[in-house]
Amino acid sequence: MGTLVLFSSRKQMQEVAFRLPESYLPLLLVQGEQSKASLLAQHREALSAGRPSIIFGLDSFAEGLDLPGEACVHVIIAKLPFAMPDNPIEKPRAAGSSSAAASRLSKSPCPKPASS
Repeated sequence: MGTLVLFSSRKQMQEVAFRLPESYLPLLLVQGEQSKASLLAQHREALSAGRPSIIFGLDSFAEGLDLPGEACVHVIIAKLPFAMPDNPIEKPRAAGSSSAAASRLSKSPCPKPASS
């Protein structure tokens, strides 16, 4: 059974991999430790041998990725990199951006955020 776990940052991916119990380590394939082609080949080999396989990758890793059937039974997204559009907090912000209220706010004297 194949599992794909997607992360929004390399640091988070590496921290989670480091904290996994030792029993999971033989199942784990981490993006960046080898080429994408090699990682996917090892994933398929493990599954063909009847062993589970877990791929840890960044969100960009999944773009154009084809893992049919048993190759990807579970997809886990550790953190979405953006707010959900139907989030009750984001709806008024999106709707208000074109309203008269937004126009008034843009004219109010507010300090500009510091650039880092």
